[in-house]
Amino acid sequence: WVSAVAGLADVSAISISVAELAVGGEISTEMAAISIFIALCMNAIAKIALSLVSGSRAVAFWLTGGLVTMLTVGFGLFWLMTLSA
Repeated sequence: WVSAVAGLADVSAISISVAELAVGGEISTEMAAISIFIALCMNAIAKIALSLVSGSRAVAFWLTGGLVTMLTVGFGLFWLMTLSA
């Protein structure tokens, strides 16, 4: 839940915090990756919502396409990483 809420505002802060936890051995690297991905997803949703409210439909359309592509590639890379582990 913390990653989801923090991701609405900023991904950098939660990424640094989770990375420090992973380096310290408090959480696994897989858990860190999942937390960061959740924060990225929530941040993308927040950006899409803001573009719908503040911008035009065209802006929201292009932004959504780019963010969905980014998240799909990220999920695919994470999936490949877990298969090789």
